[in-house]
Amino acid sequence: MFENGFPQSLVEEEKVVSALISKATYRNIPRGKSEDHCKWLLLEGETICFPRRIYYLDDYDAIKDGLSPIQQFIYHCIFSRSNDGFIRQRHIREILSGDIPSWAMPYIVKVCDEYVMEILEDVYAALKDCDNAQLHQICERNWPTFLRSHDRMISYWNEFYRDRCYHYKDYVGRSLFAECFGYTRSMEKLRHKTGEGESQALDAPLLKLKITSPAFKEGGWIPLEYTARGGNISPKLHITGVDKRAVSLAITMDDASHPLFSNYNHWVIWNVPVQEWVPAALPAGNCIPALPGAVQGMAYGRQKYKGPKPPLKSIHTYTFTVYALDCELSLPSTGRRKDLFQQIEGHILQKATLSGKFQSWRKQEKYRCIRTGPSQGWNMTKDTGMGRFGAKTGDASIKLYRRK
Repeated sequence: MFENGFPQSLVEEEKVVSALISKATYRNIPRGKSEDHCKWLLLEGETICFPRRIYYLDDYDAIKDGLSPIQQFIYHCIFSRSNDGFIRQRHIREILSGDIPSWAMPYIVKVCDEYVMEILEDVYAALKDCDNAQLHQICERNWPTFLRSHDRMISYWNEFYRDRCYHYKDYVGRSLFAECFGYTRSMEKLRHKTGEGESQALDAPLLKLKITSPAFKEGGWIPLEYTARGGNISPKLHITGVDKRAVSLAITMDDASHPLFSNYNHWVIWNVPVQEWVPAALPAGNCIPALPGAVQGMAYGRQKYKGPKPPLKSIHTYTFTVYALDCELSLPSTGRRKDLFQQIEGHILQKATLSGKFQSWRKQEKYRCIRTGPSQGWNMTKDTGMGRFGAKTGDASIKLYRRK
């Protein structure tokens, strides 16, 4: 199952370990490991190739007594690729607790180009006072792959940890890659000279990918019809500058001003086809005719868009985020934002955001109200409405006209 991830001399040991790994998967994901792999050339001349992510459940405590020390070490390497950050951290600590063979070093480097800062701190604490000559050699020999890992480490610092460590020079990842893995600027010169190892960091593509909406400008007021106080329909989105390698898009809409939950998720959708426009008023459910293959997950809106609805008089900021991915996701429609982030780790090519604000009782313009007769609710038109007129009447509707 993972025989390509280890030297030929350990194939039989790997078979023993693979036979004992539980075939149950996280949230019953159909496949137990990702289709894309990491390839490294070892110092001995052999090549290993292991999956970027596995989704099998960790049963180490139940089977460890039946494994030899080398089989336990193989198990730790396999589960350092787990989709669960806590499981990755547990097994990478076990790898670091003793002597590290050269064939296990790619697993250590790989786990450090991901988004769990605590793992980077553990690895740096374990390696900073060691002789890392072999680790330097293997990173230098695989410099295109290593530079991509370096780029990813920087991008996750920029995305998730800049609020905790504003200056990159103070970030643990910088010290880890330079002191323990042997990163140097001369490697960057090799990249520019040969054209290999093209950067996959989020920093460069961030300026190219762009998301806008004809409904509102960046930082502007979100019209009432796109909020839960009004029509509660999703706005039309314009996405430009998508990388040629992108296979699908994922989109989230979060309340960045929620007083209790950071970035409270209102809407999450993935496997969106790579196209310039995402139409407005997407229907509820995981089957969207206008976006074949797209899946809406569970958020404040249950498999649908749920517009802004802050407490009265509060001004909240809402952020639409689009991710360009190099794959399609096998996430069930019951998946949430956190599940999306776990699956797209390692697959993000680009990212862009669009922010707007909304206040439930904000008077955007002056209107006069005219009762128009029985109906199912308010009769409203685009760019009209005060936030206070966002509730249904039940037996009559009011049409709002701009005061002359």
